[in-house]
Amino acid sequence: MSQESTSVFLVEDDPTVRDSLARSIRVAGYRVEAFASAEAFLAVDPCDRQGCVIADVRLGGMSGLELQGQLAKRSPRLPVIIVTGNGDIAMAVEAMQAGAVDFIEKPCSRRALLNAITRALAWTGPVRGDGALTSGDPADDQRIHALTGSEKQVLAQLLRTGTTRSIADALDISLAAVEFHRARIMEKTGAETSADLVRFALAGNLAALDVALRPQARDDPAALLHGLTDVARSILGARVAAAVVFDRDPGKIRWFSASGLDACAAPLAQDFSARSPLVALAMERRPRRIQPISAAPEFVGLPAAFPPIKSFLGVPLATAERVFGWLALANKLDAVEFTGEDERVALHLADQVTRALELDLLNNELHTRVEQQRAVARFAATALGATDLQALFDDAVAITRQTLGVEYCAILEFEGATNSLVVRAGAGWPEGIVGSATVPATPESLVGQALVSDEPVVFVDLATERRFRAAPFMYDCGVVSGLTVAIPSATNPFGTLGAHTTRSRRFTSDDVEFARTIATVLGQAIIARQTDTRLRHAQKLEALGTLAGGIAHEINTPTQYIGDNIRFLEASFRDLGPVLDAAAALREALRDEPQWTALCTAMQDAEAAADLAFLRTEIPAAIGQSLDGVERVRQIVLAVKEFCHPDVKEMAPTDLHRLVQTTITVSRNQWKYVAELVTDFANDLPPIPCRAGEINQVILNLIVNAAHAIEAKRAGMGTILIETIRLEDAVEIRVTDSGTGIPPEIRARIFDPFFTTKGPGKGTGQGLAICHTIVVQKHGGSISVESSPGQGTTFAVRLPLEPPPAADDVAEAAA
Repeated sequence: MSQESTSVFLVEDDPTVRDSLARSIRVAGYRVEAFASAEAFLAVDPCDRQGCVIADVRLGGMSGLELQGQLAKRSPRLPVIIVTGNGDIAMAVEAMQAGAVDFIEKPCSRRALLNAITRALAWTGPVRGDGALTSGDPADDQRIHALTGSEKQVLAQLLRTGTTRSIADALDISLAAVEFHRARIMEKTGAETSADLVRFALAGNLAALDVALRPQARDDPAALLHGLTDVARSILGARVAAAVVFDRDPGKIRWFSASGLDACAAPLAQDFSARSPLVALAMERRPRRIQPISAAPEFVGLPAAFPPIKSFLGVPLATAERVFGWLALANKLDAVEFTGEDERVALHLADQVTRALELDLLNNELHTRVEQQRAVARFAATALGATDLQALFDDAVAITRQTLGVEYCAILEFEGATNSLVVRAGAGWPEGIVGSATVPATPESLVGQALVSDEPVVFVDLATERRFRAAPFMYDCGVVSGLTVAIPSATNPFGTLGAHTTRSRRFTSDDVEFARTIATVLGQAIIARQTDTRLRHAQKLEALGTLAGGIAHEINTPTQYIGDNIRFLEASFRDLGPVLDAAAALREALRDEPQWTALCTAMQDAEAAADLAFLRTEIPAAIGQSLDGVERVRQIVLAVKEFCHPDVKEMAPTDLHRLVQTTITVSRNQWKYVAELVTDFANDLPPIPCRAGEINQVILNLIVNAAHAIEAKRAGMGTILIETIRLEDAVEIRVTDSGTGIPPEIRARIFDPFFTTKGPGKGTGQGLAICHTIVVQKHGGSISVESSPGQGTTFAVRLPLEPPPAADDVAEAAA
């Protein structure tokens, strides 16, 4: 029957294994009907079905062995293949004795699976009296009889005990002899799998037990690789054996094992080139035998740590779906060359191991990926509602350290003022590093490269690393391998996240992706925190503005009647002048009259005591100064009311000069002690469409920053110049100070949220960020800076004469 018309009935309760097997069978052109239990399969009458059954020996409910018994009675000509784990060989043998035509071991290669299906579909053996199928192939008997007496003894013990040590003890021979006989048995019988040997043993009336050739190292690929090199060197009589399993990139090594090397040379053997002939033979899936005479190890792709090569055999570790690595053997004992039979045995060993690697690596990778995804999910849930960034950083380093299994983890924050990074959070480091240690953000440093690179920086051996220099404390702590990724922010990176270990380790692509995901979640949390802080800052300013506007309104009323009363006093005092002059003239006229002499003298003494002349001069001046003060208070109150008036949603034409002058008045206390403020306004400035309150806030920030820069220079009174300039399609407000200036290396970051060069209590890092948002996002304008360190800075705010389309919508979205 054709493959397209043939059905394979798959009974497997593990969905992962079921899906994997079904996919391999479908690719070969067979129809697949999959069932999660034996009961589900039997519920659909199988009597008239054509094809074969593949059933796991261990199922929830009815076992594969019980299913075989049911089918032997109900559908005796429907062949059954049993799937077995390493510890279920005896059960599989029992199933074959009951009528199953074959069994395959987990993990099974695609070739072994398809070979078993082919044999099952081609089965034409007679039906035994109990209804079960039995072997009718006389070649099985011939293969068994072709074995020598010693080989039959080893096979018998192999099927009874299953372990090389127990066979060696039972027959009193060496382990190497057992392995040699085992290889010869596989070669003579043509067996490719354990199922083949069991089938041959049943034909020879031998009791079958576990006959798996591969080293017993379930779920531990590194141990499996170590077992492979030991077994291969022993069976094939080589002085040295080495094996490599690649990471996803064939140029990178994930696991390495060597057998027959000195302990001091073995670690050096990990230095393999991605261009090695061994990598080439693995990728091409072909073996290679070389018989040089005392050739350098590099000739075949091995490092210099290996002894000179006199004979060499290399085979790939690969399945049809994936290239895992390679197995290399060097220097046959007694200088004998490797033969074609050695090559076939090595390929068979490689096949046995790659079948195990295929499942072990898949399980390992899936388990690692699942654990990492769970850790990311837990951290993301924490970050979503985080209000304390430091606590979030502490959680991030703890989760990264635990999930990646490293000794050290650190988050470093970039500080633009010093062009360095400070250790903001860490796990595993000695006391005194977290919170105080700094690292320069230079291109030659590890963190400096991570900040400017889109790719993570990964290293295997810090001691031999030439791309960068790490922080001194990393060398002090014995860091060997690590990875570092940038933590993103709204504009430039916030800093870096690093994971480091004292063991030599090749971080996988899954490890790197996990670290990048944690860094991305951190970056989103930082941005959200910055946005929330800016919103609360704006709300606070709005509340303070409303409060100040109310206070200004309240001050306005008493200021008004105080001014009125002073003006009344001024007018009244002017009216008193002629009266005082007339009284003085009368006094002088009556001074010589005897009856008025005493009274005139008393009046003159009173004038002298009151210093009437002084009062008549100074009282008008005091009244004038009071009126000036009241007028200034009135102007300030008016400016505050205008400055703090609640903004409207729509833009409105605004007198920019009046707006700037109002801000100058309000900010006078900030600059009058450190600078002279000069204005130079353009004469042809039209009304500008803007939100006056927001532009007030921008100009105020720039004036205050200018005053602080001048004060920080400590060079006496400085100058602040505010200019307005008419452009073709915009107006420009320029605020220039004679302060300290801005260093070039931090100029690009001055508009970043929370970035500030001011000391504690002087700045929050929000002023210029808010200015940028108001001018660029809400008004469609631009804000730029020109600065000369030590000489001063100019900020240029450009506002368009026509607001951008949908500016209000953009503004609301940005806010």
